[in-house]
Amino acid sequence: MGRIPTPGISVAVRLPSGELWTGVAGQASIVPARPITSDTVFGVASITKTFVTALIMRLADEGVLTLDDPLSLYLPSFPRAERLTLRHLLSHTSGIYDYFTNPHYVTEVFADPSRTWTLEEILGFVGDPYCEPGTCYHYSNTNFVLLGRVAVEAGGSPLHVQIRQRFLDPLGLGHTNFQPDEPTPLDHANGHLISGGRYVDHTGTSRVVPHRSAVTVAWAAGAMASSPTDLARWASALYGGQVVSAEALAQMIDFQPPDGYGLGTRSTTFSGRLAAGHLGGIRGFESAMWHFLAEDVTIVVCTNRGRYSTGRTVRLLTRTLLGPAVLP
Repeated sequence: MGRIPTPGISVAVRLPSGELWTGVAGQASIVPARPITSDTVFGVASITKTFVTALIMRLADEGVLTLDDPLSLYLPSFPRAERLTLRHLLSHTSGIYDYFTNPHYVTEVFADPSRTWTLEEILGFVGDPYCEPGTCYHYSNTNFVLLGRVAVEAGGSPLHVQIRQRFLDPLGLGHTNFQPDEPTPLDHANGHLISGGRYVDHTGTSRVVPHRSAVTVAWAAGAMASSPTDLARWASALYGGQVVSAEALAQMIDFQPPDGYGLGTRSTTFSGRLAAGHLGGIRGFESAMWHFLAEDVTIVVCTNRGRYSTGRTVRLLTRTLLGPAVLP
């Protein structure tokens, strides 16, 4: 095997027949050396949003809430809550400032890797809105921490409990967990960044990947850990209509300009073929989960190197599996 531009990489492909192919290379940890396996879990960051979206849509299917509910029903103290709807949050058309972009965010979050953040502290990073609700698209992680609170209030139990009871256990996703509320498996990858021409481990001995501060500040916007195998099963079930109603799924994949975002779901094309899913990046990890809607094929790529381009790997797999590009 030639040199790979990441400490480790894990890939899963699910075919229409349900057959699952996996491939791994490299190390979960460099020092001490620990190899990647097909069950190794990674911090999957914003792929968490697909689970939170499915939970909100399931609650809507059950009549517990509606997507046009104002945020004020669940979090009345949030600015402009009476004018913000759950649909605005799911579609990133709320205009709410993305707390990840606060200039003090990186310094404070990574100053103490063991810190546990509260929702109130997270919302303290939120600045002035970008626009009035419904008048612009602007991807904002703040939308999903707010949706996490909505799910807790409407569903009546902690977020990680609802996600496990409704999705993880029924679908047999045994290598997926909501950090740090649930224990991360021992077979986890450590997150790495390149500094000074070498890989720097940002997880160390932590059982939370990359570490507690990063995942608690991300919470409903990006706290989960999973394996590509589990994510391939998840995407296939979610976008194959097995998780939410047909009406709910249609809304999720009703992709809108300018960015091709639906409700909690991104869209992209590889070789001219439309795929639904999400990307995820958290300190030392990059992940991609894509389900090709017409072909019913799912491709998942997870790496334990930050700022790694998963798109190159997905494009190669797409051409190999599905053939030459489809011309418009």
